Amino acid sequence: MKHARARHVFANTLAGLFLGIGVSLMMTLYGVVGWSMTTPDLIIVLGVVLGLGVGLLPVRTVREPTAKKPKSDYSSLSS
Repeated sequence: MKHARARHVFANTLAGLFLGIGVSLMMTLYGVVGWSMTTPDLIIVLGVVLGLGVGLLPVRTVREPTAKKPKSDYSSLSS
């Protein structure tokens, strides 16, 4: 039997926003890009789009674990 977990679109979008803010702050603080450039804004928007995209992807089904079969003992066959 398969079951699927629900996606959380709002939480993924919020996580993408925080990821974009964090990456843009790190890039500006380490001097990779300047504050006056549009690159930090684009990184934030890219993070939001990434989070929203992950939230809207179809849900992957996961198989439930089945009971393990006991291994057969072939020691009686050896001579």
